Amino acid sequence: MSLVRPRRMLVLAVTVLGLACERKQVVASFPERFAGVGLELRMDDGVPVVVRAHAGGSAAEAGVTAGDRLLMIDGAATQGQSLGDIVMRIRGEPGSQITIETERDGQRVLVVLTRRELVRKAGEEYRPAQ
Repeated sequence: MSLVRPRRMLVLAVTVLGLACERKQVVASFPERFAGVGLELRMDDGVPVVVRAHAGGSAAEAGVTAGDRLLMIDGAATQGQSLGDIVMRIRGEPGSQITIETERDGQRVLVVLTRRELVRKAGEEYRPAQ
C-alpha cells in the first residue's frame, strides 16, 4: 500500500512539470488551420475545462467561457478520456455540428455548435477563415 502512494506522487509531479510549459510554446505547436469550434482546453481531475473560447469561434458565440467544464460531446461523456481524444472529437468537417454539455456554477447547459475553419498566423490567435 505504501508503494502506491509514492507512484501517484511521482505521476503528479510529472504532470505538474508538464503543465509548466510556456503557453506560447504549446500554442505554437498547434496546426495553422483546422475545423473546430474555437475551444482551448486543459484537463482538471479527468474532465476537460475551457481555458479560452476564441473570438469568432462558434463556442464563444454560444456563450461558452473560460472555466466551463465540458461534460459531454454528442451524448458521450468526456471524463476519463485523453485530451487528445477529446480534441479529435471536437474537430471535424467545416459546417458539421456537435452538441456539447457544459457545466458552470453547478448549472448544466446543452449547446449545439457548428464547426468552422479556423486559421492562425504566427504569433496570433485563431480566427475564422475568410
